[in-house]
Amino acid sequence: MYKTENLTLDDLKAVKIKNQREILRLLGSKLSLVTAWEEVKRLSNNFKNKVTEALKADALLYELIKPKKDAKVKETQAQARIRIRERERMRKIKILALELEMANINQK
Repeated sequence: MYKTENLTLDDLKAVKIKNQREILRLLGSKLSLVTAWEEVKRLSNNFKNKVTEALKADALLYELIKPKKDAKVKETQAQARIRIRERERMRKIKILALELEMANINQK
């Protein structure tokens, strides 16, 4: 029923979570898999009751701990636009840096 029922605290602590600074900035606290697991356990009365919210959280938590090997993260259209804009900005910055470097060389 619950996928994370047989996990240990060591399993949860072993997972490295990327972007904790961003999570902290957005949510006001770091993401803790142990806290999430304990909340699922509490909501489900020690994994005994089927609670819709706890089952959803359990599935998400399990996916974080043991991701599917074939699961690829699909980039949304908005994310693709942002990535393209970031690349364009980096190109402009590099061109500007080269122009400044050339101007310094010509002045000498």
